[in-house]
Amino acid sequence: MEAKKCWPQSIRDAKTQQTIKMKTPHLLKIKVFTLYLMLIFVVVGCTKTEKSYYTDGTLKAEIEMKDDLKNGNYIEHYPSGKLKVKAQYINDTINGPFLEYYENGELMSEAIIKNGLLEGIWRSYHKNKKLKSEVIYLHDIINGNATFYSPAGNLTSKKFYKDGEVVYNETYGLDNSVDSVLNIVQGSLLREIL
Repeated sequence: MEAKKCWPQSIRDAKTQQTIKMKTPHLLKIKVFTLYLMLIFVVVGCTKTEKSYYTDGTLKAEIEMKDDLKNGNYIEHYPSGKLKVKAQYINDTINGPFLEYYENGELMSEAIIKNGLLEGIWRSYHKNKKLKSEVIYLHDIINGNATFYSPAGNLTSKKFYKDGEVVYNETYGLDNSVDSVLNIVQGSLLREIL
């Protein structure tokens, strides 16, 4: 004969209620945790990563998508698998830092893109990591100073742009002396100094 059957009914009812009370907080935690996971799934589930591949199956590019629009990180690779481009998208438009790399992993160029337009300084580098050029953009148009350097790091030319047109151009020799100066007005050479 089992001991439980000998207990009075009130003791058996109290034990059952105690067991129910002990299980209730545990069940509540499970329900809250389940709701939390569902919420994460809904929020994260709206974001997916689309990938494209080279013909040999190597990953070419990946972009985060949300609501069928490019939203998030864009990463492009060389066929070797090395990083080629890193950028950010917001609502299908490049927005933020844009970085391009040589296949050896060294930085090739860097810029800031706002609403799909180049804004500020675009820097490019030679494979030996030395500065190749600095060009100022305003609303995706070259506007302002632009300087260019040889792979050895020597200044080769300075230009000034207004609304995408060169208005001033200096070129330099190997000894960094000025070789020529061109003043240009509305596409016509105004003055040349040698």
